[in-house]
Amino acid sequence: MPLYAHEKTISAIKTGQGEFWRNLMERSTDNATIGTAVTPPTLALGHGDVLDFGDTKIKVHFYGTAHTPSDISLEIVGHNIVHVGDVAMDNRIAFMDDGSFRGTFKYYDALEAAVPGALWIPAHGHPGKQVLAHNRELFEGIYQSAQKAVEQMGGQELAKSLALEDPRVKKYAPVTKGFDENIGKYTSLAYLEAESASF
Repeated sequence: MPLYAHEKTISAIKTGQGEFWRNLMERSTDNATIGTAVTPPTLALGHGDVLDFGDTKIKVHFYGTAHTPSDISLEIVGHNIVHVGDVAMDNRIAFMDDGSFRGTFKYYDALEAAVPGALWIPAHGHPGKQVLAHNRELFEGIYQSAQKAVEQMGGQELAKSLALEDPRVKKYAPVTKGFDENIGKYTSLAYLEAESASF
């Protein structure tokens, strides 16, 4: 069976990320997944590629770093349906350790322009036409708070406190899984990105 992925994903899996995730899953499952073999995809996909399965065509969208440097989204051509993977989630924030808030906004802009009014299917949570809009609102609350903290030279703690007071963040905090445990990390990452972008 063919396994497809963006070329950056294939490279990352082959150069350490595959073993990293295998080990992480073993720890997370109390060793229930021991014996799992890392099997890198062999077929690279890029932006605009189309997989033709006869009665179904799937188009690849890739707009740079969002949740990771190699997120692809898959459009079911002619049906206005896009599987966005971890680029957007329903009531959950994707880990942004290798990602970019600014890149995510750019990615959303490009997806919404390419497939307007689509049904967005996230990797986590329920599909909906508002999945990107809801994620954008929360992320803008976090990132714009970080920008204000950078402007005021207030550091990561100010970024967090501003985010927690932002109406957009407050709106989604009660329904976002893991919010309390992770908001400090997300505001820190947003602050570092905003600080870097300010130079």
